[in-house]
Amino acid sequence: MEKTYHVTVERGFATLLTRCAHFALAHNVVIRLDSFRLEPTPEALVEALALPIGTHTELRLTVNDDSTVDEFERFLSTYQL
Repeated sequence: MEKTYHVTVERGFATLLTRCAHFALAHNVVIRLDSFRLEPTPEALVEALALPIGTHTELRLTVNDDSTVDEFERFLSTYQL
């Protein structure tokens, strides 16, 4: 199952990346940040981390069961992107 969420980064992109990575590892799911193309270079990473608060992005979650979707939606609401 794949669900797409349109969100606004309210606490900084580094926080978003860290929290999404933690959720993905804890729940064995795939989360894609489709609005950003990160290249594996230090310059590209620094540029991505410097994105201003208020930037809009799209999160795509791929999971195998509905319960993980519910947990992810709770996660998003606590972060309030």
